Amino acid sequence: MPQTNAGTPIYRGKDVKPPRILYATEPVSPRGTQGDAIVIVHIIVNEKGLVEQEKVIRSPGPEFDAPALAAIRQYRFSPAMHDKQAVPCEMQVTISFRHL
Repeated sequence: MPQTNAGTPIYRGKDVKPPRILYATEPVSPRGTQGDAIVIVHIIVNEKGLVEQEKVIRSPGPEFDAPALAAIRQYRFSPAMHDKQAVPCEMQVTISFRHL
């Protein structure tokens, strides 16, 4: 089983109720970019509902990576649950950049 940086097991599978987003921030679009963009980030949400680790999986360009990671670090989740216990788990989150 994969582990967090602190060595805690990361839960996944059908017997784990996944985390839900409670608070999300909009990313700041990089200067000089136009149009909409999507960045997919793999995260580990700890048992307190905080993002413990994050990694960009897919991005339209490196200029979007830092703003996407800055936004996801501010997200807050309800923790994943396994046997009525809050547990860390991994998931992917889509960060959308929209130009109005």
